Amino acid sequence: MYKTVFELEEKRLTDDEIIDKLQMKYRLSYNEAKYLLNKSRK
Repeated sequence: MYKTVFELEEKRLTDDEIIDKLQMKYRLSYNEAKYLLNKSRK
């Protein structure tokens, strides 16, 4: 999952676009996807 976040960030997408794609790929809620994004940045 973190690898996916990293790949999406490399495409210079906005946070909302990354969250949107994570939600589609893993069927997450908005908050779950946002948490994953923030956790992967630490």
